[in-house]
Amino acid sequence: MPADYTRFANGDEVENILTLAGFWPEEPERIAAAKEQAAWSAAAAERRVKERCGWSPFLRETDTRDYFVDGAKFLRTAILPLESGLLSLTSVAFNGVNYDLNLAGNIPGCIRLPMLAEYKNRPWQALRFPLLRGAIRPASVVRVTVTGDFGFADTVPEDLWMVSLAWACVETFTKLDIEQDTASLSDPAGFTKAWDIVGTVTPKDLLNEWPKREKEVIEQYERKPLPGVS
Repeated sequence: MPADYTRFANGDEVENILTLAGFWPEEPERIAAAKEQAAWSAAAAERRVKERCGWSPFLRETDTRDYFVDGAKFLRTAILPLESGLLSLTSVAFNGVNYDLNLAGNIPGCIRLPMLAEYKNRPWQALRFPLLRGAIRPASVVRVTVTGDFGFADTVPEDLWMVSLAWACVETFTKLDIEQDTASLSDPAGFTKAWDIVGTVTPKDLLNEWPKREKEVIEQYERKPLPGVS
């Protein structure tokens, strides 16, 4: 059954991998505990990946958010850091007054940053308003209301999904107290065929090795501050 990338891996998929790899308990009295552990590990893996990537939310969610910014600084920079990813923009209001996002002559009412985000399959992280000075009155605090689709993407990238599943499998395996003292681990793609047996390592070695692979994948999706935006 193909993976569902509209969500992160769940306990059933952890159970399936460990069963195919021969590491799932067969005793009825232990299966219930193993299922509970697999579900917990999958949820923990999802939280871990999301926290390390730094996008909130990670998957697309329509929302309206209020940002309270220093008026003088905002009028000077005309840049609003979103502190998250933005996949589509519906409307913006300043102190409750709607702002025109359309073009005024050759000047756009709003520029989404970074400007090449869409071409790199990444969300925007800030908004710049070239026509801001005439749009709002000076104030000590400005309430900026943004409505749109927030998040990093519509689906979980395949390699990140595999990282989440792999971490949950490792976490579950180490908690099941199974008699086998060896496990095999290949690259993340191997998890699509259970664990591709290409050699064995002890669970201790596995736990020491996996964080390095996890780090390499997660670094590709971490939310990093935009230069000149604070």
